[in-house]
Amino acid sequence: MAANNAREIHKALFDFDVEYGEFPSASSIPKVQVDSSTTMPLGTTSSNAYFRQLLAMGVGNEKMFYTGSGKFRKPDDLYDGARALQKGECGFAYVVGLSTSENTSTPLLIAPVIPCTKQFDQEAFKGKVVVLRIDGSAVSYPIRKDGKIDLGKGDLLDPAKPEWNGKPLTIAWPE
Repeated sequence: MAANNAREIHKALFDFDVEYGEFPSASSIPKVQVDSSTTMPLGTTSSNAYFRQLLAMGVGNEKMFYTGSGKFRKPDDLYDGARALQKGECGFAYVVGLSTSENTSTPLLIAPVIPCTKQFDQEAFKGKVVVLRIDGSAVSYPIRKDGKIDLGKGDLLDPAKPEWNGKPLTIAWPE
């Protein structure tokens, strides 16, 4: 379920990138507010806040943010104003500051997360994590005993990994 929903989010992110030249970011908020006249609380404090930009622009729905993890509930699909992607209705962490022009293997979404850490819930998906890459592939990796993702040499979320192209890594955690 998480992998399929991640692919749905990818479609919405791609459409957004075509329109705005980037995935949802702090700089796209004013444009989305003007273009959509939304009353949704857009912001930069969580993946929920960033993803509301997608909903405001009419690309996708709340259900695609559900991962099936027991830590987050199924969205109610009511997304007018303050009811959009409320706390607990999104299970994906979002890597901020990317666009389709990045390295296509760069991770864009990750689940199941332990919010505000670079560790993952080992029990949610039977010791696996789902990673959506910029190219739209949703891949699964085992989670190490320390709660991190190991890709052979080092942790996936290490900014020194080639996937990050030397850029600092900014992750927005779900509420």
